[in-house]
Amino acid sequence: MTQLNRTHTTLAVAATILLTTWFANAGEPKATLFRDLAQSTVQSLYGRPGDLVDVELKDMDHGANTREVWQVSLTNGAHTGSAIYEVHIDDKGAANEGEEVAQIRVIYVTGN
Repeated sequence: MTQLNRTHTTLAVAATILLTTWFANAGEPKATLFRDLAQSTVQSLYGRPGDLVDVELKDMDHGANTREVWQVSLTNGAHTGSAIYEVHIDDKGAANEGEEVAQIRVIYVTGN
């Protein structure tokens, strides 16, 4: 194999790897706004000292009205159990004085 053929082969492999990586990452959310808000809301309402917290993005839409749905799990050992909550955060953007600009809903999913 000549040096020129090896160079073309190397470039083709590198391009394939880069495109594969880009397509694999294209489906992942790039930026979220309300992860910390979802976590702190559930912890302040239902958390206990020592809880382990897991937060997972379930859905998001950053169109005209920003919306994110988070699943927040609280776990505190076998004797106190665990609980899962779904947090819906809808940011309506700018509003006039006295109008609602955001809504946070916490839904109890399951627990023991």
